[in-house]
Amino acid sequence: MIGPHQLERRELNASLRGYTLIEMILSVVILMALMLGLLHAFDRGSSAWENGTRMAQQNLTGRVVMDIMSVELSESVAGGTNYLFNLTQNEVTFYTLNAKNDIAGYFQAREIRYHVDEGILIRTETATSPNASQGPQVTTRKMCNGVQQLKFSQVGSISETMLPQYVDIYLEVRTDSDTMSGDLSAGSNAGRYDRSYAVRTYLMNRERYLHE
Repeated sequence: MIGPHQLERRELNASLRGYTLIEMILSVVILMALMLGLLHAFDRGSSAWENGTRMAQQNLTGRVVMDIMSVELSESVAGGTNYLFNLTQNEVTFYTLNAKNDIAGYFQAREIRYHVDEGILIRTETATSPNASQGPQVTTRKMCNGVQQLKFSQVGSISETMLPQYVDIYLEVRTDSDTMSGDLSAGSNAGRYDRSYAVRTYLMNRERYLHE
């Protein structure tokens, strides 16, 4: 027969008993699983944030590039055989004039060319002057990476003294994150990762200005 003191001692010993080794291992395994799940969720969230930031930056760059091309095209001038407006499907060359005179009192003509080389949109500017003593100054600038397509189309005839009525510009860009995450092999839907921009530019100096 168990007395009341022995029963209390057994209950005290049971309450003071520690965890077994199996219970400790199971606790560690459950804790590690929870930590791995949290790390995976954090990694996915961080990657999504970085991709979103990169895509937003690329989108902003594409819009800025289109604005720059449109503004410069709108300021084109015609001026005889030395200053021809040349437009093909994926390249454009035109001339604008600086608003400020040079030292000799001449307006400086700028030849501006936009074209794509190995997925990079390049702007080349050649500044010239009627003053023969001053040589041309060539500046090349990389405007945008990941360019898939650059197309130009015009409405209106082009001559030595006439510019087109307007020019449509189409730009298609793929971000670096899209290139890394998308399957770009043949047969895949690679176009779903492209960002497209289009603008119609009217030429302000089509008929009322002639550079001589």
